[in-house]
Amino acid sequence: MKKNHILTFLALLPALAFLVSGAYAAPAGYKGYPRGNALITVQELKSLIDAHDPNFVLVAAQSNLEYLPGHIPGAQQVDRPAIAAPPETQSGVEGNIINAAEFTRLAQSLGINRRSTVVIYEDRYDATRLWWAFTYYGKSDVRILDGGIQAWKAAGFPVEILPPAARPKIGNFVAAVTHVASGWTPPILWRCTIPRRRSYGTTEASRSLPGKNRRGERTARDAYRGAGTASGSSSSRRRTRPSG
Repeated sequence: MKKNHILTFLALLPALAFLVSGAYAAPAGYKGYPRGNALITVQELKSLIDAHDPNFVLVAAQSNLEYLPGHIPGAQQVDRPAIAAPPETQSGVEGNIINAAEFTRLAQSLGINRRSTVVIYEDRYDATRLWWAFTYYGKSDVRILDGGIQAWKAAGFPVEILPPAARPKIGNFVAAVTHVASGWTPPILWRCTIPRRRSYGTTEASRSLPGKNRRGERTARDAYRGAGTASGSSSSRRRTRPSG
Protein backbone atom coordinates (compact mmCIF):
# COMPACT_ATOMS: atom_id res chain seq x y z
CA MET A 1 0.00 0.00 0.00
CA LYS A 2 2.81 2.40 0.94
CA LYS A 3 4.57 1.59 -2.33
CA ASN A 4 1.40 2.45 -4.27
CA HIS A 5 1.17 5.83 -2.53
CA ILE A 6 4.77 6.58 -3.44
CA LEU A 7 4.19 5.66 -7.09
CA THR A 8 1.05 7.82 -7.23
CA PHE A 9 2.95 10.78 -5.78
CA LEU A 10 5.75 10.37 -8.31
CA ALA A 11 3.23 10.20 -11.14
CA LEU A 12 1.67 13.47 -9.99
CA LEU A 13 4.96 15.36 -9.70
CA PRO A 14 5.00 16.63 -13.33
CA ALA A 15 1.48 18.02 -12.97
CA LEU A 16 2.36 19.69 -9.67
CA ALA A 17 5.44 21.24 -11.20
CA PHE A 18 3.33 22.50 -14.09
CA LEU A 19 0.90 24.21 -11.70
CA VAL A 20 3.59 25.70 -9.45
CA SER A 21 5.45 27.12 -12.42
CA GLY A 22 2.40 29.23 -13.26
CA ALA A 23 1.93 27.63 -16.66
CA TYR A 24 -1.68 26.93 -15.75
CA ALA A 25 -2.40 30.51 -14.67
CA ALA A 26 -5.35 32.22 -16.32
CA PRO A 27 -4.36 34.65 -19.07
CA ALA A 28 -4.29 38.30 -18.07
CA GLY A 29 -7.19 40.44 -19.22
CA TYR A 30 -7.30 44.02 -20.46
CA LYS A 31 -4.19 45.90 -19.22
CA GLY A 32 -3.24 42.79 -17.29
CA TYR A 33 -6.23 42.91 -14.93
CA PRO A 34 -7.83 39.53 -14.17
CA ARG A 35 -11.26 41.21 -14.43
CA GLY A 36 -10.29 43.41 -17.35
CA ASN A 37 -13.51 42.48 -19.16
CA ALA A 38 -15.31 44.79 -16.73
CA LEU A 39 -13.66 47.74 -18.47
CA ILE A 40 -14.37 49.21 -21.89
CA THR A 41 -12.26 51.60 -23.96
CA VAL A 42 -13.52 54.88 -25.41
CA GLN A 43 -13.13 53.45 -28.92
CA GLU A 44 -15.30 50.45 -28.03
CA LEU A 45 -17.89 52.73 -26.46
CA LYS A 46 -17.96 54.94 -29.55
CA SER A 47 -18.63 51.86 -31.67
CA LEU A 48 -21.52 50.83 -29.41
CA ILE A 49 -23.07 54.29 -29.63
CA ASP A 50 -22.72 54.42 -33.42
CA ALA A 51 -24.33 50.97 -33.77
CA HIS A 52 -27.62 52.28 -32.25
CA ASP A 53 -28.24 48.94 -30.55
CA PRO A 54 -31.56 49.15 -28.66
CA ASN A 55 -30.15 46.86 -25.97
CA PHE A 56 -27.31 49.26 -25.18
CA VAL A 57 -27.72 51.62 -22.21
CA LEU A 58 -25.19 54.31 -21.30
CA VAL A 59 -25.27 55.61 -17.73
CA ALA A 60 -23.50 58.70 -16.38
CA ALA A 61 -22.80 58.27 -12.67
CA GLN A 62 -22.63 62.02 -12.20
CA SER A 63 -24.14 64.87 -10.23
CA ASN A 64 -25.98 67.72 -11.96
CA LEU A 65 -22.85 69.87 -11.80
CA GLU A 66 -20.92 67.16 -13.65
CA TYR A 67 -23.61 66.02 -16.07
CA LEU A 68 -25.17 69.26 -17.33
CA PRO A 69 -22.03 71.09 -18.58
CA GLY A 70 -21.38 68.25 -21.02
CA HIS A 71 -21.95 64.50 -21.07
CA ILE A 72 -21.44 61.66 -23.52
CA PRO A 73 -24.28 61.66 -26.09
CA GLY A 74 -27.21 59.47 -25.06
CA ALA A 75 -26.07 59.07 -21.45
CA GLN A 76 -28.73 58.92 -18.76
CA GLN A 77 -27.81 60.44 -15.43
CA VAL A 78 -27.80 58.49 -12.17
CA ASP A 79 -26.49 60.49 -9.23
CA ARG A 80 -25.34 58.81 -6.03
CA PRO A 81 -28.46 59.74 -4.00
CA ALA A 82 -30.56 57.73 -6.48
CA ILE A 83 -29.02 54.47 -5.23
CA ALA A 84 -28.54 55.44 -1.58
CA ALA A 85 -30.89 53.89 0.96
CA PRO A 86 -32.34 56.29 3.55
CA PRO A 87 -30.24 56.06 6.74
CA GLU A 88 -33.35 55.57 8.85
CA THR A 89 -33.92 52.24 7.07
CA GLN A 90 -30.32 51.17 7.70
CA SER A 91 -30.02 51.69 11.46
CA GLY A 92 -28.65 55.17 10.83
CA VAL A 93 -25.88 54.00 8.49
CA GLU A 94 -25.39 56.20 5.43
CA GLY A 95 -24.22 55.05 2.01
CA ASN A 96 -25.88 51.63 1.74
CA ILE A 97 -27.53 50.88 -1.58
CA ILE A 98 -31.29 50.74 -2.05
CA ASN A 99 -33.14 47.45 -1.78
CA ALA A 100 -33.94 45.15 -4.69
CA ALA A 101 -37.43 46.52 -5.36
CA GLU A 102 -36.21 50.11 -5.53
CA PHE A 103 -33.21 49.16 -7.67
CA THR A 104 -35.55 47.32 -10.03
CA ARG A 105 -37.60 50.48 -10.51
CA LEU A 106 -34.46 52.53 -11.12
CA ALA A 107 -32.98 50.08 -13.65
CA GLN A 108 -36.26 49.67 -15.51
CA SER A 109 -36.72 53.45 -15.71
CA LEU A 110 -33.37 53.56 -17.51
CA GLY A 111 -34.67 51.04 -20.06
CA ILE A 112 -32.46 48.24 -18.83
CA ASN A 113 -33.48 44.71 -19.79
CA ARG A 114 -32.10 41.39 -18.66
CA ARG A 115 -29.97 41.21 -21.83
CA SER A 116 -28.95 44.86 -21.99
CA THR A 117 -25.34 45.89 -22.30
CA VAL A 118 -24.76 48.62 -19.73
CA VAL A 119 -21.78 50.98 -19.75
CA ILE A 120 -21.16 53.33 -16.83
CA TYR A 121 -18.82 56.31 -16.76
CA GLU A 122 -17.97 58.98 -14.21
CA ASP A 123 -15.87 61.98 -13.31
CA ARG A 124 -14.65 60.75 -9.97
CA TYR A 125 -15.45 57.39 -8.40
CA ASP A 126 -19.16 56.59 -8.54
CA ALA A 127 -19.04 54.32 -11.60
CA THR A 128 -17.56 51.46 -9.60
CA ARG A 129 -20.17 51.95 -6.90
CA LEU A 130 -22.98 51.62 -9.45
CA TRP A 131 -21.19 48.69 -11.11
CA TRP A 132 -21.15 46.98 -7.72
CA ALA A 133 -24.88 47.59 -7.25
CA PHE A 134 -25.71 46.06 -10.65
CA THR A 135 -23.43 43.09 -10.00
CA TYR A 136 -24.82 42.54 -6.50
CA TYR A 137 -28.35 42.51 -7.87
CA GLY A 138 -27.59 40.00 -10.61
CA LYS A 139 -27.11 42.14 -13.74
CA SER A 140 -24.46 40.77 -16.06
CA ASP A 141 -22.74 42.58 -18.95
CA VAL A 142 -22.07 45.82 -17.09
CA ARG A 143 -18.84 47.64 -17.91
CA ILE A 144 -16.98 50.75 -16.77
CA LEU A 145 -15.48 53.26 -19.19
CA ASP A 146 -11.72 53.17 -18.78
CA GLY A 147 -10.54 56.71 -18.09
CA GLY A 148 -14.05 58.11 -17.62
CA ILE A 149 -15.33 61.14 -19.47
CA GLN A 150 -11.83 62.65 -19.40
CA ALA A 151 -10.59 59.88 -21.71
CA TRP A 152 -13.64 60.39 -23.95
CA LYS A 153 -12.88 64.09 -24.33
CA ALA A 154 -9.16 63.45 -24.80
CA ALA A 155 -9.99 61.18 -27.73
CA GLY A 156 -11.77 64.10 -29.41
CA PHE A 157 -15.24 62.61 -29.15
CA PRO A 158 -18.23 64.96 -28.73
CA VAL A 159 -20.27 65.78 -25.65
CA GLU A 160 -23.77 67.22 -25.43
CA ILE A 161 -25.53 69.53 -23.00
CA LEU A 162 -29.16 68.44 -23.16
CA PRO A 163 -30.31 65.09 -21.73
CA PRO A 164 -31.74 62.49 -24.14
CA ALA A 165 -34.87 63.88 -25.79
CA ALA A 166 -36.93 60.70 -25.54
CA ARG A 167 -37.55 58.74 -22.37
CA PRO A 168 -36.45 55.11 -22.72
CA LYS A 169 -38.97 52.31 -22.89
CA ILE A 170 -39.43 50.68 -19.49
CA GLY A 171 -37.05 47.74 -19.18
CA ASN A 172 -37.70 44.27 -17.78
CA PHE A 173 -34.65 43.75 -15.57
CA VAL A 174 -35.59 42.57 -12.08
CA ALA A 175 -33.00 42.98 -9.33
CA ALA A 176 -32.36 39.99 -7.11
CA VAL A 177 -29.51 39.00 -4.82
CA THR A 178 -28.61 35.81 -6.62
CA HIS A 179 -25.17 34.94 -5.23
CA VAL A 180 -24.64 36.20 -1.70
CA ALA A 181 -26.96 33.67 -0.08
CA SER A 182 -24.54 30.91 -1.08
CA GLY A 183 -21.55 32.81 0.24
CA TRP A 184 -20.39 34.19 -3.13
CA THR A 185 -19.51 37.84 -3.55
CA PRO A 186 -18.71 39.60 -6.84
CA PRO A 187 -15.01 39.30 -7.75
CA ILE A 188 -12.99 42.20 -6.37
CA LEU A 189 -12.03 44.70 -9.06
CA TRP A 190 -11.02 47.60 -6.86
CA ARG A 191 -8.57 48.45 -4.10
CA CYS A 192 -10.35 48.41 -0.77
CA THR A 193 -10.21 51.45 1.46
CA ILE A 194 -8.83 51.22 4.97
CA PRO A 195 -11.98 51.02 7.08
CA ARG A 196 -12.62 53.33 10.02
CA ARG A 197 -12.88 51.30 13.21
CA ARG A 198 -16.02 51.77 15.22
CA SER A 199 -16.16 51.96 19.00
CA TYR A 200 -17.79 48.55 19.34
CA GLY A 201 -15.00 46.73 17.56
CA THR A 202 -16.40 46.23 14.05
CA THR A 203 -15.48 48.12 10.91
CA GLU A 204 -17.48 49.69 8.12
CA ALA A 205 -16.02 47.18 5.68
CA SER A 206 -17.08 44.25 7.85
CA ARG A 207 -20.66 45.58 7.89
CA SER A 208 -20.66 45.38 4.10
CA LEU A 209 -19.87 41.70 3.79
CA PRO A 210 -22.01 38.60 4.21
CA GLY A 211 -21.69 37.65 7.86
CA LYS A 212 -22.88 35.13 10.37
CA ASN A 213 -25.32 35.59 13.19
CA ARG A 214 -24.66 34.49 16.76
CA ARG A 215 -25.72 30.95 15.93
CA GLY A 216 -23.19 30.73 13.12
CA GLU A 217 -25.76 30.95 10.33
CA ARG A 218 -24.80 32.89 7.22
CA THR A 219 -26.78 36.04 6.62
CA ALA A 220 -27.11 38.31 3.57
CA ARG A 221 -27.78 41.99 4.20
CA ASP A 222 -30.24 43.65 1.86
CA ALA A 223 -27.97 46.63 1.31
CA TYR A 224 -24.27 46.36 0.58
CA ARG A 225 -21.75 49.10 1.12
CA GLY A 226 -19.38 49.50 -1.84
CA ALA A 227 -15.82 50.68 -1.31
CA GLY A 228 -12.85 51.59 -3.44
CA THR A 229 -12.20 52.37 -7.07
CA ALA A 230 -11.90 50.34 -10.23
CA SER A 231 -8.43 49.40 -11.36
CA GLY A 232 -7.86 50.99 -14.72
CA SER A 233 -10.77 53.41 -14.56
CA SER A 234 -10.36 57.15 -14.19
CA SER A 235 -10.74 56.66 -10.47
CA SER A 236 -7.66 54.46 -10.16
CA ARG A 237 -5.40 57.42 -10.65
CA ARG A 238 -6.85 59.29 -7.72
CA ARG A 239 -6.77 58.71 -4.02
CA THR A 240 -9.28 56.12 -2.85
CA ARG A 241 -12.03 57.57 -0.66
CA PRO A 242 -14.45 55.92 1.75
CA SER A 243 -17.73 55.15 0.01
CA GLY A 244 -20.01 56.74 2.57
